[in-house]
Amino acid sequence: MFDMFKILTVTLTIAVVIGWIAYGVWTIRKRSKEKDKPAEPEETREASKRLQEARGQVEDYARKLANFKKPTPPDKSKQDSMSGEE
Repeated sequence: MFDMFKILTVTLTIAVVIGWIAYGVWTIRKRSKEKDKPAEPEETREASKRLQEARGQVEDYARKLANFKKPTPPDKSKQDSMSGEE
């Protein structure tokens, strides 16, 4: 029984190590392909219609926030005097 556990442990350990090595190789290859691609300048890229709409909505919201004035709470002394008269 103990020998079977050793064999299973060693086999699974080898499988995990092989998996990590494969992941590392895949990651390195992916990064090297990304480095080889020519970078597009940001100015030449066109923004999608959806992105332009989202930017417009954010700008509108920012303008509304800039113009927002915090409402002042009602004066408590006036409320207290009114409730006391009743």
